[in-house]
Amino acid sequence: MKTKIKIVGCAIAGLIFLLVALFDGFDSATSAGTGSGGQIVTVALGEYGTVGGDKYRTWYNGSADGEAWCATFISWCAEQCGLIDSGIIPKFEGCNWGITWFNDRGLFTYTSNYGGSYYTPQVGDIIFFTDSYSKRNSSHVGLVQYVEGDYVITIEGNTSNLVHDRSYFLSDPYILGYATPLYPIADFTGNDNAEIAWNYFISMGCNEYAAAGILGNLEQESGIVPTMAQAGGSGRGIAQWTFGESRWNGLLDYAEQQGKDWTSLEVQLQFIWYELSGGDSTTASILNRNYGGITGLKNAKSIEWAVEAFEKSFERAGTPNMSARIEYANYYYNLFSNGGAAA
Repeated sequence: MKTKIKIVGCAIAGLIFLLVALFDGFDSATSAGTGSGGQIVTVALGEYGTVGGDKYRTWYNGSADGEAWCATFISWCAEQCGLIDSGIIPKFEGCNWGITWFNDRGLFTYTSNYGGSYYTPQVGDIIFFTDSYSKRNSSHVGLVQYVEGDYVITIEGNTSNLVHDRSYFLSDPYILGYATPLYPIADFTGNDNAEIAWNYFISMGCNEYAAAGILGNLEQESGIVPTMAQAGGSGRGIAQWTFGESRWNGLLDYAEQQGKDWTSLEVQLQFIWYELSGGDSTTASILNRNYGGITGLKNAKSIEWAVEAFEKSFERAGTPNMSARIEYANYYYNLFSNGGAAA
């Protein structure tokens, strides 16, 4: 199933855009092998309406230098998802250089207007444009949200000096071609909830310390039972989202977008990744400030470090009982890892 949305104004872009984009990405993980395509689009949509590129240029080279920032914006989004450190997307500021990088790896398709074969773009593809209608000169770049009929819908930086969505005919000669990054494929296999969760977080790029740290937290919160309701309290699901609060309502909206119940384990795992990737601003802020962002979490230094990073940024429990979380994390590390017992 492919969920689609119409282009709407900035006033209602927020959560609806984010949830649909994320769902499209994970739907593609099943049908087209682009498990994190939705993640980078989600991050990009979180910047919707941003005026000017100072934020992205300062990140790129240390100063708001006024240079063109469409490619810098793509690079910034990729960095938030850990896709630069993993070598899936390069850090680049020149469109032609970006095309060369992907083309050298067999990951670029020109449109039929420029000698390529017909290709239906997928969520998370990087779309390159040419205002001179020349195969040798790309002038702009964005991200594919989805395709609807004869149109491709994008999210772009530096379009009228904004982060904004655009719509183009697939046959538009302004479109030069598409880069197709090798995003990881979401893995939901396993014999029980814990193994499914382990395989999922590993497939999203987490190392074994990180996966163990997350599972240790989820075991402490719920026993990794998606239907779990806190006895005498308001926690719900594997992460014990607080009933009635904004993060809980976000989970309900996300599940509805997929046509699934909130009690689905897959839905809850995907929603955790969405929140870690910027869907929950407080989680992202703490993770970025104290733990190196999602890239830092993916490359956790130890089990104990991963347990703390996830608890302090994501769970933020009133009485965390860290020793129990660490004990559970070590248990799952010893159960599922290839490395054997944790040191």
